[in-house]
Order: sequence, then C-alpha cells, then structure tokens
Amino acid sequence: MSKEKTFPARKLRILIPMILFLSQTVCAQHESKTINDGWKFHKGECEAAASPAYDDSAWNSIHLPHTWNTDAYTEKKYYQGTGWYRRTLTLPQHWQGKQVFLKLDAASKAAVIYINGKEAGEHNGGYTACTFDITSLCSFNSPNSLAIRVDNARQDIPPISADFTFFGGIYRDVWLTAVSKQHFHLTNHGSDGIFISTPQVSEEKGTILIRGEIKNDAVQKASLELEHIVYNPDGSIAQTQKQSIQIKGGELYSFHTETAPILSPRLWTPETPHLYRVESILRDKKTKAILDRSNHHTGFRWFGFDGKTGFSLNGKPYKLRGICRHQDQKPIGVALTDEMHRRDMMLMKEMGANFIRISHYPQDDALLEMCDKLGMLAWEEIPIIDIVPDTPGYAENCESNLREMIRQHYNHPSIITWGYMNEILLVTQRRYKKEEELKPVLERTLALANRLEKVLKEEDSTRVSTMAFHGSNSYNEVGLGNITDIVGWN
Repeated sequence: MSKEKTFPARKLRILIPMILFLSQTVCAQHESKTINDGWKFHKGECEAAASPAYDDSAWNSIHLPHTWNTDAYTEKKYYQGTGWYRRTLTLPQHWQGKQVFLKLDAASKAAVIYINGKEAGEHNGGYTACTFDITSLCSFNSPNSLAIRVDNARQDIPPISADFTFFGGIYRDVWLTAVSKQHFHLTNHGSDGIFISTPQVSEEKGTILIRGEIKNDAVQKASLELEHIVYNPDGSIAQTQKQSIQIKGGELYSFHTETAPILSPRLWTPETPHLYRVESILRDKKTKAILDRSNHHTGFRWFGFDGKTGFSLNGKPYKLRGICRHQDQKPIGVALTDEMHRRDMMLMKEMGANFIRISHYPQDDALLEMCDKLGMLAWEEIPIIDIVPDTPGYAENCESNLREMIRQHYNHPSIITWGYMNEILLVTQRRYKKEEELKPVLERTLALANRLEKVLKEEDSTRVSTMAFHGSNSYNEVGLGNITDIVGWN
C-alpha cells in the first residue's frame, strides 16, 4: 500500500508496483509519497546487505508497517537484536535537479540507512521520526538500492526498562520527498521546519506566530517570496502575510512572522475543537512559481494548572477525564495502520474522555491529528522509565529524543504538557538497597532531569513540563518533585 501527500496534507491509498512512480501533486514542486510496499526483510545481522550487489531473494517479502516481535505474545524473552530491510527505488526523471529526502516515521530502536551501499545517516530513538537528504547518493539513470539496519537491543537508547514490549522494526510509514532547491527546512530534528504558536489569545483577540527556516541548496542566491495565509475554521481567509527574502546559495534562512490580531477568535476546547489552518507558500519572486508549500492547523486556547483551583481551560475551571494508551495491539504488535490509531481516538472520545496521556512515548501523527480534530487534550512524553543507567550516550539520546518529540509535534493545539520520566525510582529503589550504591544513581537521575527540564523550556515555553511518580515520597526527598511544573502520582 502507498500513500500520497497532497496539500492540505491528506493520505490517499493506491496500489503501485515495486518500481516507484509519482504522480503530480497540487504543489508540483513538492512531491511526497510513502514507499511502504515491496520490501525484503531478514531477521538477524547481515552486514553484507548494505551492498547493492547483495542477493536478498531468499528474504521474506513484507510491507510496512512491520515488526519482527509478534513472538512477544508467546515468549517472555522475545527477540531483541538486529533486522535488515531492503528494497529498490527507481526515481522519476523529473526529480533531477531537485532535493530528495527520505523520512522514517519510526524505526525501533535505532536505524542506519544505506543508499547504493553508502551510509545516508543514522537515528537513535524508536518513537520519533528522522529525515535525511539523500540527493547526492541517488541515481536517476538506474535503480537505487535502499537498505536499512534496525536494532531494538540498544541499551543507550530509552527505554531500557519498562512493563511493555520494545517492539523492533520499521513500524510506521517511510516517505520519499522531492522539493525544489529552495524549500522549507526538512531535516530539523524530523520536523518540517515550521513552528506555529499563539502568543496572544483571549476571547477578544488572538495572534498567530509562524516561525521556521528556508534552505537554499542551490549554489546561486535566490529572490523569494514567502506568504502565510490564515484560514478561519469555516475555510474563509482570515489574514494574509507576505515578505520578500534574499537567500544566498547554501544558506539556511530563519523567518519569524506574527499576524495582526484576529478578533473574537473561535476558541479550541474538547467540546468545540475549532481549528485554524495556516498555509505557508514559498515562491520565486520573479516568476511567481510555487517552490514549496506547507499546511498546519492551530487552535486558540490557553490553560493553567493551580494547586488550589485545579486545571483551567480558556479561563474557566475544567475537569479532565483521562485515559492512557499504548500503541500496540494483538496480534500485530506496533505495526498499526493510521486508521487503527484514528479508531482508538474515536472510541475514547465516544466513551467521554477529554484527556489522554500518550504513554509512554511519542506515537503516530494520526493519533495527534485526531486529538486536534476531535478535541482531546494531551500529555506526551519520552520513555525514560524505571531507572537511569550509567551508559555512555544515554543522556545525549534522551535529550535528542526530547527535542525531536517537541519539534515534530509542536504545532498540535491538543498538547498541553511535555513529559520525560515515568516512575524513574521504581527499579532504582528495588535494585540498590545500600546508601553508597543508591547515591550515585540518584545523583545521575537528578542531573538528567535538570538537563531535560532546561532543554524542554528552551524548545517550548508555552506548555508545562511533567513527570509521573509511583507512590513513594522519595521523589520529594531527592528533589525530583521540584523540577517540573506539575507531577502525576500513579
């Protein structure tokens, strides 16, 4: 199955053969399509598989999304190790002269990507996306070999301890995207390089802040025009902003635009999830040809947490009726379709929930899309659970995963809090009974929490930070209770 992205972004399912054909989209300069079909898979290590000459005819034929851990339903010690994925890509001739990007929505826990035998990049983190510019590695005259090595056994990538399965595999969509030499920055921690917030919001008026980056991958400078169109929930145009840009060859240009006040904005709540759409269009200033286009939704809402009065939404007390949700479902593990994620959100909404803790890791974009559209407030977190190990690279991977989660999901008005630890002293207290053993673990945990809190506030000062504790006063005694804006007690 394959999905094509048009503007505004919608996923269409069509049958295609193994060789990749791409039809024109509404924005002819930006073409994006899944490459979920026609893969070969091998469970285990196979370093030779990176080579274009490798014969994978004996491997299993699979389609994405995919996990190799259906054994987790029958075996306590399910397979944790490496797996290899391979397929062939034939790129259309009209992509020559464009930049070509490969995006993995998720591969657990770590992935290394090879194009025609050369490494295109690697990603540490099983629940966030990654994007790589593969232009220089691709051929337009012959088929390309794509190989991806995935590893779900890594101990320097969270989670390393938890009461759920660490399913391995490429279990979300894989995308190929072609854009003009001048385009929105697509390699910004797996995001699409555009970030939207509402710095001023009340019942009387609200403004929208649009910031992001444009990349010029050409050698020569370019004269561009950037336009932002804000659409009301009913589809009518609320406002238009334009600016001219001069960008040097190879330059990464940052933009920052705040709209004029929108009067009497329709507020977003779980009962009235009114969404405004922001369309960002990049044009050649002289020819007016569209070079790139991006669409996002946003909502006008404000909220607060207070120890005495509780939670408030848009200035009024609001009772949260919440639910937690893991992403795996028997018998297919984490290899869910978008429709399955959407179905779950509709079921939760129908049962009366208005709040979800996305436990314990970032989940599919389809889930957050439904939170925005149906009206479901959300807490999203990265999976640092039970204990903080003394493993080189672990803290760095935690920080990277936190930045990725925030940047990739920043534009969702449903999200009100970011989290980064869950019951972090649970295994710690069980494993280390002696004070001299426990002390360095607690110091390590406290240091990581303070580090991540700083990163979280750097990335997003508009939402609150949180972590969840199990029923022990030790969190307060060691100082963890004083770090985040709010805490949850399990």
